[in-house]
Amino acid sequence: MRTAAAIVMSVGVSASVFAAEVKAVRSTDAKTPNVILVVGELVQGDDARFGNAALQFDKAVVFLHSPGGLADVGMAMGRAIRVKGFDTVVINGYPCASACALAWLAGNSKLMQRDAKVGFHAIYRQLGGSKQTSSTGNALVGAYLNQ
Repeated sequence: MRTAAAIVMSVGVSASVFAAEVKAVRSTDAKTPNVILVVGELVQGDDARFGNAALQFDKAVVFLHSPGGLADVGMAMGRAIRVKGFDTVVINGYPCASACALAWLAGNSKLMQRDAKVGFHAIYRQLGGSKQTSSTGNALVGAYLNQ
């Protein structure tokens, strides 16, 4: 896993406020796993980009670094992770919150280093200038977690 973490640190994926960057890194030897990197806010379309990356591998480790984003995108990514049987990882100093944490939960093995930050909160929607808890959104997350 240390080798895979070193790959994550060296690949040079930058966080974007517009969309997550999804990058598939194929292993060059039997000791190192295939890696899918997800970095940045999860927005519409990131789940499709993640699905395309996931299709490249039978086995992979998904490294997550995201402040969150759209819950439905995180849950769609999580469903793909679960179907493929991928492991999920958050490394030291990196956040994985909100929608990202929903994807992280889907990992066959869910790993986080000691100083990683995985965070959860209720689903909300923006109404006017304020945030309102979404009963429907939270019910959908509950159903997802029950799966």
